[in-house]
Amino acid sequence: MSSSQSSSWQDNDNDPLASSSTAAVISEQNRRQALEILHHDPLHIDHDEDDGEAVSLLYETNNFHYVDVSYGNSSNNQHHHRIRVCIGYCRRRYMNCRSIAAMITLLLIVVVAIALVTQKRIDIHNVSIPHLNIHNPHNNNNNNNLKDACLERFNKSIAELIQEVSSYTTDTSDWCHQQAGDDCHCESTIQPSPQTWPSQAKFDFWQKTLERNIQLVEQHTQQVQQQQQQEPQNHLDVVLFGDSITEHWLGTELTTRWEQWKGNKQVFDETFPNNNALPLGIAGDKVGQLLYRLENGELPKSLHAKVYWILIGTNDLTMQCSVEAVVAGNIRVVQELQRSKTEATIVLNSILPRGDQGEDDLTDSIMWQNIQSVNEWLQCYAESTIGVEFYDATGLFTKSSNGGIHQIEDYFYDDVHPSEEGSKGWAQAIKQRIEELTTG
Repeated sequence: MSSSQSSSWQDNDNDPLASSSTAAVISEQNRRQALEILHHDPLHIDHDEDDGEAVSLLYETNNFHYVDVSYGNSSNNQHHHRIRVCIGYCRRRYMNCRSIAAMITLLLIVVVAIALVTQKRIDIHNVSIPHLNIHNPHNNNNNNNLKDACLERFNKSIAELIQEVSSYTTDTSDWCHQQAGDDCHCESTIQPSPQTWPSQAKFDFWQKTLERNIQLVEQHTQQVQQQQQQEPQNHLDVVLFGDSITEHWLGTELTTRWEQWKGNKQVFDETFPNNNALPLGIAGDKVGQLLYRLENGELPKSLHAKVYWILIGTNDLTMQCSVEAVVAGNIRVVQELQRSKTEATIVLNSILPRGDQGEDDLTDSIMWQNIQSVNEWLQCYAESTIGVEFYDATGLFTKSSNGGIHQIEDYFYDDVHPSEEGSKGWAQAIKQRIEELTTG
């Protein structure tokens, strides 16, 4: 090295070049690994090709690698650095130490969490559920007949149900009902999640539908603000959140217009002609997707309605989710709404009647039994919670015959989705209930 070239060595005492017998050129694979570490380690030297940096030699000894680096664009301004890069055993030892420390930290967190949960379970009847304003049936002597009926029917309180579902793991079996088979595909009903379509094209349609809904919210908000300037009594009475059943009020499915849903849109437009109702649904959505939508554009601060109408959960039941999971998911939706829309009334619509295999006879259907249980829970919850109402639409879509209960065939396009004819009575009932809530 000439005198014009400055030398700056690190770890000279361990320089492998000091003894040629201990130095060996390392493999190309280790060379690339060392270079990658070097170029991403700000403690050594920044990699900048414009400065003429070049790696000339790479040696290894005693589990360290040495890199000779020259940089500078001229011989008069060229510098050399030998840098020790720790990979191999010493790097593995460092990573192992980090892994052990992380495992110890995680273990401590788990121990503390178990202790906290155990402590809560000891005094279960005094559990406080944030944001939900739930009356404790064990500590309230007023208005507790229906709450006692829920306890008698399910042998657990609302608070206990919430704690039970909150303890579920990511294991699918935790979320499935007892009669579910091996094909249960239930997902968490209390965590926000975008749609998980196996097809990228279908997911793109879902994303497009969410963007459409967000645009509808913005448009309706602006229109209502303009109308209020001219006629202060005009306002947005209701926003309806849900899945395909709700999206069909717009005449679409994943933004695509379908002839069979054209009548549903006409019914909705005739029932709410003054632009005072906004349906926001996405076909195929489950509770987790609705939670995701509420957190990602469908519930902005600028949106103000007197009533928020919720119908969600039938697709979760299709995935064989348990009654408790669907109920807890609906409560989670209410929680999200109450957090930002404190003055509004929230209505939980009953899950609409349906059977197992498209049959209109619901009498012995496991699906119908689960739907009834969900609806009973939602009713009990609404009666026990400030600002929440329950609307039971079962009687609009069913009839009793030969000792059993059946769907009214003309009121459904298939075994799940209301037809134009079925939508008429339901839309009128929704309008009437909203009028009672907003004018009473």
